[in-house]
Amino acid sequence: MLVPHITFNSVSPDITKVGPLTAKVFLMQCPSPSVGNHLLPISLIASHMLFIYFCRYEVSMIALKPKSSGNHTILVNELIDIFMTQGFIIESAMCEQRFTLPSPIKNTKYGDQEDKSPDILAYDSSEKRSIIGMVCLGDGDLGSDETLTKFNVFLNCPVLPKEKPAHLFIIVPASKVIEATDVITHYLHPEYWTSIQIVSSKRIS
Repeated sequence: MLVPHITFNSVSPDITKVGPLTAKVFLMQCPSPSVGNHLLPISLIASHMLFIYFCRYEVSMIALKPKSSGNHTILVNELIDIFMTQGFIIESAMCEQRFTLPSPIKNTKYGDQEDKSPDILAYDSSEKRSIIGMVCLGDGDLGSDETLTKFNVFLNCPVLPKEKPAHLFIIVPASKVIEATDVITHYLHPEYWTSIQIVSSKRIS
């Protein structure tokens, strides 16, 4: 029985860690709520206090808000590096610092019928086939309607005459390889399995 081709990589001891965002806030000294011997109106004092309170509240929320895209960016960059070592030509990627962003792939028949953008678009000149990179964090996205729709769109994207169907690389945290394999073998037809490669991340466990 065929199963998706899986690349098992050992977990690197120097796993990338994203620490909490910390911030130091320097508030300008506000004027006293009185001018000379005359007290300011209570409404102005209240507005002044509310302004300080909400400024501090907004700053604390920004400082504590996690960078939800951090792990996604790490996996995109890891897959880019893997593609480059394989000799693939990187055409676009969800990494503005290094490449232009991928254009959405047309979708007229799967799921929500909305076009889907891959994380990486590349090309294998030796095999004459498109290479599509996709990141799954395993935080509820594996097996979701959105992810399953992307699988179908990417695996059935149009190709030029005499070119092979696109090959889909799905990179996941090392601990999510089994879950990703289960999702693919359960939801996707076996004819697609040879066009899918699951990559176990070395940077995120």
